[in-house]
Amino acid sequence: MASGVNEHEFKESLSKLAAGVSIISTKFEGRLFGFTASSLTSVSLSPPLVSFCLNKDATCLGAFTSSNVFSVSILAENQEDISRHFAKHMDDKFSNAQYHLGAATGCPLMEKAICWLECGKVQEFTAGDHIIFIGEVKTTKINHNQNPLIYCARSYCKVKQNN
Repeated sequence: MASGVNEHEFKESLSKLAAGVSIISTKFEGRLFGFTASSLTSVSLSPPLVSFCLNKDATCLGAFTSSNVFSVSILAENQEDISRHFAKHMDDKFSNAQYHLGAATGCPLMEKAICWLECGKVQEFTAGDHIIFIGEVKTTKINHNQNPLIYCARSYCKVKQNN
């Protein structure tokens, strides 16, 4: 069935949905790959599953489809510069980035993120112009002293805490 919504309307509508910002990374054949995502979603509590979407045209798609592991670094509100950096099209995004490799997956985890997840890929499938990846969370670590970086209406936002 054909949709009556054009691409511009669809993008504009969904830009109103506030989302946390993450760097999703993998390691394949000794190289590091990563991108900025606002599509991270909890799928299941038992087992603990998350999903993300990656455009079929992404230069790092081959690494993510070939690797069996990935990591998620949920960014803190003061990490807008890292979000912008990993959103660029460039060969080695990690050359000037501050990260360490996770013990469970060997994938990059961004320093000073508010949370890290290390995941084993359990499924991937095509949906429109994207590939949806599902991973089982193997380890997680939380930094409780920071607020998340939020993206909404094509702008970065801050969370206002109610005390």
